[in-house]
Amino acid sequence: MDTARPKRMRFALFTLAARIVSHAGSLVLRIGHAADAFADFVASRDRLARLAFS
Repeated sequence: MDTARPKRMRFALFTLAARIVSHAGSLVLRIGHAADAFADFVASRDRLARLAFS
C-alpha cells in the first residue's frame, strides 16, 4: 500500500474486519487477523501527512 491513494486507503479501512467496542468509557477498534493490513494503512497515512505538510 505504499503507493495507495486516499480513496484506496479509505476502501481498505472500510473493508477491514474489526469490531468496535466500548471499554472504560471510550470506543476501541478491535482488529482480528487484518492487523498487518491496518498497520500498512496507518504507515501510508503518516507518509501522506508528512508529504502534505512538508
